[in-house]
Amino acid sequence: METIKKTFLAMATDLRVIFIKLCDRIHNIQTLQYHPNPSKIQKIAQETMKIYVPIAKRL
Repeated sequence: METIKKTFLAMATDLRVIFIKLCDRIHNIQTLQYHPNPSKIQKIAQETMKIYVPIAKRL
């Protein structure tokens, strides 16, 4: 998870990159129902709530 935070900080100079990353995450969340691994679904959902949602709220 720390890697994702560092990636976002590195991308912070160009908001377009952040918007694209957020859109990608939205798509991932929308298609989670088709993922075969329940533990991976849980990990993606938690990561989204802890990292992506706070970033989206700030924009």
